[in-house]
Amino acid sequence: MKSVTACVVELSELPDRYITLDDPHLSRIISTIPIAVYWTIRSIVACISQINMITAMGHEMMNTQMDSWETSMLANKLKNIHDHLAETLRLCYRHIEKQRSSESLKMLHSLFDTTHIDNMKILTALVHPKNHTTPLQDGSTKRKVHLDVLRRKTVLLLISDLNILEDELSIFEQIYTESRRNLQGIDGKSHMPYEVVWVPIVDPIEDYERYPSLQNKFEALREPMPWYTVDSPKLIERHVVEFMRERWHFMNKPILVVLDPQGNEASLNALHMIWIWGTEAFPFTRAREEELWRRETLTLNLIVDGIDSVIFNWINPENYIFLYGGDDLDWIRRFTMAAKATAKDSNVKLEMAYVGKRNHSHREHIRRISEAVRAENLSHSWAEPALMWFFWTRLESMLYSKIQLGKADDHDEVMQGIKKILSYDKLGGWALLSKGPEIVMITHGAIERTVTVYDRTWKTHVPTKGYTKAMYDHHHDEILRETGKPCSHFDFHITARSGRIPEKMNCFDCHRPMEKYMSFACCHDDKLLDQDENYNF
Repeated sequence: MKSVTACVVELSELPDRYITLDDPHLSRIISTIPIAVYWTIRSIVACISQINMITAMGHEMMNTQMDSWETSMLANKLKNIHDHLAETLRLCYRHIEKQRSSESLKMLHSLFDTTHIDNMKILTALVHPKNHTTPLQDGSTKRKVHLDVLRRKTVLLLISDLNILEDELSIFEQIYTESRRNLQGIDGKSHMPYEVVWVPIVDPIEDYERYPSLQNKFEALREPMPWYTVDSPKLIERHVVEFMRERWHFMNKPILVVLDPQGNEASLNALHMIWIWGTEAFPFTRAREEELWRRETLTLNLIVDGIDSVIFNWINPENYIFLYGGDDLDWIRRFTMAAKATAKDSNVKLEMAYVGKRNHSHREHIRRISEAVRAENLSHSWAEPALMWFFWTRLESMLYSKIQLGKADDHDEVMQGIKKILSYDKLGGWALLSKGPEIVMITHGAIERTVTVYDRTWKTHVPTKGYTKAMYDHHHDEILRETGKPCSHFDFHITARSGRIPEKMNCFDCHRPMEKYMSFACCHDDKLLDQDENYNF
C-alpha cells in the first residue's frame, strides 16, 4: 500500500510542462491512477477490519482461511498495480528526459549561433560541470582544473569514444609534444596558441555507470595524455552527444573540432590538417588549409614528409627511390630482387621502402610481412605499425581535404596521385618510383613484370634514355598494353560522408564516370568498431 501510494504521489507531481493529457499514450497511462487509488483504499479498509477483529475477538476467533485469502488477493493485486505504476513512471521519466534533451539540444544550437566575448559559455554548455567545479584534468600535472584555463584560447576538442586507436593517439601525441617543444620560450615554458581537450564519449552513459571495465579503460587511455582531458564521460550529457552527431557529424571515429577564442567553430574536423601538416596548420581554418595546399606539389616530400627520417634523407637528385606496398610476400620478393638487380646493372643508386597496406584489418599479416622484408634484407620497412598507419592515414587525409575544398577534379595533380596509390593498393601490389623528390610513375603490380624482363627488353635503352625513362616507356608501352590497366576503386568510410564524399568521380585511367555502391565490411579488429560501413566507388 505504501509503495503504490508513493508511485501515485510521484505520478501526480510530474511536471505539467512535459506530461499532458494531450498525448493519447500518456493519457491512457494516467487514467489508471484512480484504479490504483481504489485498490489501495480497499486494502486499507480490509486491514482496518482485520485489526478491529483481532482487537475485539482475539486472533484465535478469526476465520483464518477467509481472511488469509483476502489478504493474499489484495497483496497480489497491489503488487501488479505497483509494477505497472513503476513501469509507467519509468516511461514518463524517459519521456521527460527526451523532451528536456530536445530543449537543451535546441538551446545548444542557438548558443553556437550567437556571438560571444569569450568561449566560456560554449565550453560550459559542452562540458557541463554541475557541482563539478573542476571538470578537466591537466595532462602534464594530473591535477583537476577549472574550465577557466581555456578562457580566450583556441581550443581543439579531440572527440572520440573509448575505442580510439593506440596508433592514432601515439602519432597525435608526437605531433603535440613536438609543437610544445618548438614553442618553448626562454622562460622554459611552452607558449602554445591553442590547447587540446580530450572529450570521451560513452553513449549511452548508462553503460559507463553499469560497467566498471569502462572506467578502467577510460583511465588507461587518459593516463599518458599530456593535454587536458574531461574528468569523466559522465560530464558529457546526452544532448551534447546528440549535438556532436548532428552538427559535427561525430560517428565514433575521432574528430578534432576547433573553437576559436570566442567559441566559434573554426573547423568541424581539423584532424586531416594535423595529419598532413601538423601544427603548422594553425589556426586550422579553411583559409589556412587552402594556403597550405597552394604551396604543395606531388612530390615524394609530400608523400612521406614527417614520417621517416631514413626515407627523407634518401631524397636527393642522384637517388632513385621505390615506395611499394601490398600483402603478397612472394610478389614482394620477386619485385624487390629484380628491381635491385636492374639498378645494379644500370649503375644507379636505388633505395626501396615497404609501406604496408591501407586495410588496417590485415594488421597482423602486414606486420609479419614487414618483419620478413627486414629479416631477408629485401628493403627498408618500418618496425613500428604506427608509422604504416600514419602513412595511409595521411594519404586518406589528403584525399578528404581536397574533396572538402572542392579540388576533386581530374586536373589536380596531387589528387590524381593520391587516387592512384589508394586505388592500386586495393588491387594488391603497387609501386611509386621517384628520382630524388620528383615522382616518375605510380603503378600497380605489373611493375614486377617490368623489372623482371629488364635483361631481355629495356636494358639496351638505359644508356640513351636513362634508367627511369627506359623503365617508364617499357612499362607503359609494352606491359600495360599486354596486361591492361585496371580501373579505379575507392572505399570511403561512412564517417567521412558529410561533405567529404563527392557526388561523382571520374576514373583517372579511362576518365569515365565511376559507379557508386554501398557495402558493409567487418574489420575483425578489436581496436576498431565491430562493424564498419563503407561507400565504394
